[in-house]
Amino acid sequence: MIKLDLFKLHNETEDDTPFKWILASGKELSREVSSILNDLYLKFKRKDLDAILASKLKVSKVTTQRLRRVGRKWYPIIFLQTITQICKESLNFNEEELRNRLLQKIELIKCNHSFSKPVKAAKELTIDLCKIVGAHAADGTLYGSFIRISDEDKQAVEKFKRWVESTFKIKLTKVKPVKGSNEWSLTFRNKIIARYLNKFFDFPSGTKTYFVDEPKIIKNSNLGFRKAFALGVLTFEAGLGVKPQIEFCVSSKSLRDSICEILELANIEIKTMERESGTYWRFWTRTLTKDKVLKWLELFEPKTEKWFKIYEIINGFQGKVSSVIDVFYIFNEVYPNKPGSKVSLNDIFQIILEQKEVYRYQLVELIKQNNNLDSFGGKWAHGVSHYLNVLKRADIINTEKRSFGKKRRGGDIIREVYKLNSNINSWRVPFRPWFSGKVNYVK
Repeated sequence: MIKLDLFKLHNETEDDTPFKWILASGKELSREVSSILNDLYLKFKRKDLDAILASKLKVSKVTTQRLRRVGRKWYPIIFLQTITQICKESLNFNEEELRNRLLQKIELIKCNHSFSKPVKAAKELTIDLCKIVGAHAADGTLYGSFIRISDEDKQAVEKFKRWVESTFKIKLTKVKPVKGSNEWSLTFRNKIIARYLNKFFDFPSGTKTYFVDEPKIIKNSNLGFRKAFALGVLTFEAGLGVKPQIEFCVSSKSLRDSICEILELANIEIKTMERESGTYWRFWTRTLTKDKVLKWLELFEPKTEKWFKIYEIINGFQGKVSSVIDVFYIFNEVYPNKPGSKVSLNDIFQIILEQKEVYRYQLVELIKQNNNLDSFGGKWAHGVSHYLNVLKRADIINTEKRSFGKKRRGGDIIREVYKLNSNINSWRVPFRPWFSGKVNYVK
């Protein structure tokens, strides 16, 4: 168990007035505070203790009288910290023991204003907390108490929201589309959660892109927590598209190296670029096969887009449809056309539907015609093979090799021909639960 010292949530610089203090509460906390105060009353008169507290907290004696009132529900963290220090200084009590007694009784935390909603006090490192930290390291933004995370995969952002809600027992706003972008974002303000990110996990307020790293508290923990951190990072930052290959590219070498170390400890093979590529640091896998991809499945949050793509490498496509229009929609969503790409999966699919069968050089020429391209990767654009592999896996096309005449120096010209499987009922396409209502999957 790796405990979190909740007293660190107080920031002396920022929390310089009672209105900015962070408060703690718990069913047994008031009784514990009363016990400690009773010990102090044996040493100090109440007015003398008020004077000491007023001096240390930089508040009036009237305020300290309110703070030590019997049966109080919420106590400032700085007050709890201060009474333990006084006990150590004046009564020679064990400060760590007193701190632990108080920390164990804290259940809720909030800011010191009437409209602040309490959050659950996360008092130790957990799997979900490590996932939150990993996701924030990858794609999160922190400015003061403002927290934001975004990704092309709505499901990944929804998962992040659930991790936060489960960890801190709060209700966040809806995940929303980013205007003018194909991304989804979650944005909220919460001083307590921001302090967790800052105080326990060393995330600064502001830019972190080039120096973000795995927090020390996680790096020094067990492999389970480190893998949870890696899951958060990879779910948001890793690339997994039409190719059965995982790629990772970030501006921080430290973060790249930490993820590589975690993968090595998990006995997962990767290849790294040991020099900077542009302003990025990379690692990638070889083409993922069924026997090598299983370990990756536990490094992506279940039921997110990348998780489904890995699952499908192992188990094949799980969806059945009865409409070609549905197939177009699914391919467009799962394998969208990327910026800079001259062709999409649906471009290839459309040609196959029209031609019924086509050999590879003919396919390249049709792509050029349909997309008004002067050139397209030579006689045989290698990238097209990845799209054809998807169609093969979907059982939409079959392939066979045919002879196309004789070579000048002898032997036959052999070409691979891609033939449309006209039985749509035998097709298998990517299944995504969130397509329900837009796609008519056949059971």
